[in-house]
Amino acid sequence: MKLVYRHPPRFEGRQEIIHRSNSPLKYLSYARISLTPASREVRIFSPEREMVIMCVRGRSLARVGSNAYQMGFQDALYVPRGCECSIESSEGAELVEGSALSEIDRDPAFSLFSEIEKDAVRHRAKGDPQNSTFRDSYVHFGPEFEASRILFGFARIRPGNWSSWPPHEHRSALEEIYIYYDMPSPAFGIQLVYEDIENPAFCGVVREGDAVIVSEGYHPCISAPQYPAKYVWVLAGRNKAERASAPTVDPDFG
Repeated sequence: MKLVYRHPPRFEGRQEIIHRSNSPLKYLSYARISLTPASREVRIFSPEREMVIMCVRGRSLARVGSNAYQMGFQDALYVPRGCECSIESSEGAELVEGSALSEIDRDPAFSLFSEIEKDAVRHRAKGDPQNSTFRDSYVHFGPEFEASRILFGFARIRPGNWSSWPPHEHRSALEEIYIYYDMPSPAFGIQLVYEDIENPAFCGVVREGDAVIVSEGYHPCISAPQYPAKYVWVLAGRNKAERASAPTVDPDFG
């Protein structure tokens, strides 16, 4: 079963990376948007999927209906099903897009990184630096946000530290993708996905732009010494009630 999807070669526009046809996921998808100053605007529309778009490089302008949103680094926009979103950039930008099947209609929502960073609930330092498990967790759209299935945020792993530790899994409740970003070479991380740690489903190096399906099995990861690692996490509940499901911790490390 394929779990890792490497950073696509240079392209312009929008490219679907992980979807139902090329992965084991039923509800969750991931696309990437790459814009140059000369790019035409990208238009995205789905009658059945809600999506969150986050800027991971540069700046862009997004429009949903009559609303316009200036998106800077690590800002995110929730787009409901049935709403067209257009994105353009005068200076160039990279954006990641996570989407999930939806059963609700609601208004768009915009989440600024500058606001999250100062919010003691949505930005938390987790772990213990003495145990090399220190990282920053940021939540754009969590369980308290009114959505159908999707959850969206990102993490910054301090150099040489573990994240998603103690290891946890979501079993049958949630699908999840990690998308690594803002990790200029030679930065890298190592991702594990396992049920049996002696026989992991995936254990390998991850770099800028790589994406890993981590919904089934425990999925800790570690950044290289000297270099932080960053990843977007996007989840989809298999139904609305399961969006708030608590993860299950590996008893060997919990």
